[in-house]
Parts: sequence; structure tokens; C-alpha cells
Amino acid sequence: MVKIYTRRGDDGSTGLSSGKRLRKNETVFEVLGDIDEAQACLGELIELSRKARLTKVITRSLDQAQQSLFSFGAHVSVTPGWEDGRVPSEAIAEIERNIDILESRLPALKNFILASGPTVVTRFHLCRAVVRKLERHIIALAKEQNVAPTVLAYLNRLSDFLFVAARNAAKKTKTKETIWRG
Repeated sequence: MVKIYTRRGDDGSTGLSSGKRLRKNETVFEVLGDIDEAQACLGELIELSRKARLTKVITRSLDQAQQSLFSFGAHVSVTPGWEDGRVPSEAIAEIERNIDILESRLPALKNFILASGPTVVTRFHLCRAVVRKLERHIIALAKEQNVAPTVLAYLNRLSDFLFVAARNAAKKTKTKETIWRG
């Protein structure tokens, strides 16, 4: 049996899968933490989307995104300089197709909208914010090691997808979008 606690991190260090030990505040661990947080958000969204009976386009895309993020995390923790990124251009094209499908079901966006409404709607907005934070930290990591442009493109599209999915969830739950009155 593998123990959950090892006590090796009690000094503020932790290890990558490669065996290399670093301080827990290194950028790579910020990215890994963000990936973990985004995966958890996506997992919650999958369940909320099923309960709200959102379209299969949404639930399949969320599942695929969760799988992709886990792959990113595994790659980051093993390989310094993960320039291949494990993001095929087909994944970006698929998420763009899904955005187009979902967007075609919505009224044109004429104003900024605020994150509000039932949990299923607001969680999409929250998860989008988490993915944006991950994107910013990956940009910071790119100063230290190579990061494929496809990684940033994928995360940018994923946050766009989450926004459009939030609007679809609002429509499905008959929630009026709250317009920013700035």
C-alpha cells in the first residue's frame, strides 16, 4: 500500500514525476495546482450539466477538456520544456466547432454580462476564470521553459467555450442574463 503522506514535503519542497525536487512555490507547481483546480471545476460542471440536462455537446466537451488537462499535468510534471504540449490541432478545431454550435443557439451578445444565476450557470463562469488563471501561469512558465503555442490556444478556446456554455446553461434554465450597466 502506498502512503498518502511521505513527510518529504514538510520542508517546503516537492517532487516532480521526473524525480527532481523543487520548492513548492516554483512556477511549475503554480501551473500544476491550476491544472488540478481546473480539472476539479470541470468535474463539477460535468455533474451539474448532466443534472441540468444540458446538451451532449457540452458534457462531451467538458469530459474531453478534463482528459486534456490531466494529460497537460502529467506532461508538465515529467518533462521540463514540454514544447510538444500534447495538444493536437484537432482538439482546438473540435472545441471551435462546439463553440460555433452552441453560439448558433444563442441571441447575439450585445452587452457584457455578469456571472449570475443558478449554480450550473455561475460554475461555468467560475471555471472559465480558473482556466484563464491557468493560462496566465502557463505564460509565466513559458519564460522558464518551452511551451507549445497550441497549449495556449487550447486554453484560450476552452475559456471561450465555458463562456458560451454558461450562456447556454442560462438559456436552458430560463435564467435572464444580467447585463453589466457600467
